[in-house]
Amino acid sequence: MVTALDLQNKYNQANSGKGGRTAKPDMGKLVPILGRRLNRLVAGGNPVRYELVDGNTGLNPAGRITEAQAAQDATLIEQLAVANHRAVMADQRWQHLYHRAQRNFKFMNPAGNIVRQALWSYPCHYCGFILPEDFIQVDHRQPQRHPGVAVLKVLHAINGAYTTAPAHGTKGTQSAAIANAANPMAIGALNTVAVNGWNWATAWQGGAAVLTANKLQRYTITHEGRTFLAICSMYWGLTATENMCLNNLLNLVPSCGACNGSGGKGSMTHARQ
Repeated sequence: MVTALDLQNKYNQANSGKGGRTAKPDMGKLVPILGRRLNRLVAGGNPVRYELVDGNTGLNPAGRITEAQAAQDATLIEQLAVANHRAVMADQRWQHLYHRAQRNFKFMNPAGNIVRQALWSYPCHYCGFILPEDFIQVDHRQPQRHPGVAVLKVLHAINGAYTTAPAHGTKGTQSAAIANAANPMAIGALNTVAVNGWNWATAWQGGAAVLTANKLQRYTITHEGRTFLAICSMYWGLTATENMCLNNLLNLVPSCGACNGSGGKGSMTHARQ
């Protein structure tokens, strides 16, 4: 869990992953990835807020968000992140979301007869082909080679103010419920994610995901989103932030081997922008 005090303490360190304080403390901490500085505001009885200001002058503030909101949203990212992409298969929330169940499979025995055995299994998120759990691959919906796109995917799910349009998918619209589902009853109440059900003749050809105006808005960061990203970079570091978004319940799906891969499912659509 990330608290407002955690953010305050990190901000007040003489040095952080983003460098030391400036000669003028009121100009905040340098955030090189954005060319701006992160400023923490404590004044006038208002809630403690953060903003980004010009890296050289400390002027032109933009994207103010409260420290409490930033801590709440950072906690969501932590609650939805996993150690690595395969680790998500042990997460009961992910299992429920993607239809893990025991299903009967046919096998041929040495005598040439067909026998059946019940095995834990998943449908491929893309084509719907059902495979035993040991044959399922875990795919990054937004690919590892473009972690910034995965960051935007997570940002528009945890807070609609961070991109120009909020999440609209099954996971994104219930991200808080997923994060807080701590028992079987709460997990069972989560809406499951429908498979795409792509035809085998076209599922692996690429270009299946069309970039609509609304999709583009969901992957367009706002000033508030930049401020929150700067806070995450200050608190965890940029690489750790990217990894938490890449290896996140919101960005991981079960896939068959044929559908997995950057050319097979349109996952590069946003990354090309």
